[in-house]
Amino acid sequence: MSPTRQFYDKHKLTEPCKYLYEYYVTGIGSFPYDMLRYDGAWPATSLDASLLAKENEQRSILLYSHRPPTRDRWLSFVWSVGMERL
Repeated sequence: MSPTRQFYDKHKLTEPCKYLYEYYVTGIGSFPYDMLRYDGAWPATSLDASLLAKENEQRSILLYSHRPPTRDRWLSFVWSVGMERL
């Protein structure tokens, strides 16, 4: 089973046939900000964006992307990819 939810994004004007991936990344400590660029991802809500800066607690952050997440690369930063907020 894929650790992401994929759905059709019909609001993208330049390329109308893209998919949008939705998934949670869960970890503790410094957030690997470069992974947002690497996966072309962004926080789904302002609450998720505010969780990026917290460092001393485990947190799950909902992300969106037009590409599937690179799970092994997230794991190299000790962050997991999944479908549920922990």
